[in-house]
Amino acid sequence: MCGYMSLVLIALHLMLISFTASSAQDLLQDLKCENEECARGLLFPDLNTIHSYDDASTPALIRRYGYPAETHSVLTDDGYILELHRIPHGKNRKADPQKKPVFLQHGVLTTSATWVLAGPNIALGFFLADKGYDVWLGNTRGNTYSRRHVKYSPNESQFWNFSFHEMGIYDVPACIDFILNKTKQDKVAYIGHSMGTTMFYVMASVRPEYNEKILVQLSLAPIAYLGHTTSAVRLAAPFAKIIYDVLVAVFHGEFLSRSPLLNQALKLFFTLNEAQMIFLQNLVFLLTGRDPDQFKHTIIPELVGHDPAGISAKALFHYAQFINNPSKCKDKSSVIPMYLYIYL
Repeated sequence: MCGYMSLVLIALHLMLISFTASSAQDLLQDLKCENEECARGLLFPDLNTIHSYDDASTPALIRRYGYPAETHSVLTDDGYILELHRIPHGKNRKADPQKKPVFLQHGVLTTSATWVLAGPNIALGFFLADKGYDVWLGNTRGNTYSRRHVKYSPNESQFWNFSFHEMGIYDVPACIDFILNKTKQDKVAYIGHSMGTTMFYVMASVRPEYNEKILVQLSLAPIAYLGHTTSAVRLAAPFAKIIYDVLVAVFHGEFLSRSPLLNQALKLFFTLNEAQMIFLQNLVFLLTGRDPDQFKHTIIPELVGHDPAGISAKALFHYAQFINNPSKCKDKSSVIPMYLYIYL
């Protein structure tokens, strides 16, 4: 097995034997479905219940649903200023300094809004808050909420010179340290989606000292290997270097960040009829796989109020390398992770 996967498995094994079993089991128990919509796997309610909250910020969304919301800034070791959003307690609960913190990290081209868009009883952020957890929502460098740096501007290519490698060795540890310092707790539960899982695997492999700070890690749609993907993204992967060079030359290495022009274009989604939305839903399925229960076409106008939220071209190129070179390692016995070898 290649070094990267070996390190990932070792890191995860160390975590499993180091966290407090009872606390981790409590979290897993709390995540069990308790309502019909959850049991049927329905992620989104009908759009009619939430459509008025189209492009509100994540803290505004949280407050509109009747929950408390906080905004915090986190400085990474390499100078990025990340925005963390917090739901300190549920709608009908009081603040408790002993609450267990849970850190939710979104995936590619999204924001912290991922965890609250679906509304109470369904969205994981609200679900955990109502279960008595202290919920923290991360935002990756470069997305709508994390476009600040102590030295560089988003209009400079230096700002976008990062991939999920930097997110793993800088962003995740910085957020974990901030959360633990703020809550005075020793461990945090981590739940990642998509790129949010890759970031964690990087940290667990390259900065294993942070494994001691993790109560439990849960991966949703994890990305550690893309050699067998059937997504239409595979068709673009061979041209990744050309696409990357164009994005760097024209857009400083930035991809699909929010802008007035993009916002105006996305507003067209609010005028689409149902047939057109279903067509767009199926286009999304080409990239993600088909699952109509988890992605209703009626949610599209709500989603485009928040996504896409920006990412670096280098991160996308990095993932394309996972597709183009699925088993490439410097040495089968090497301790150098596959992702680091490809990255270098």
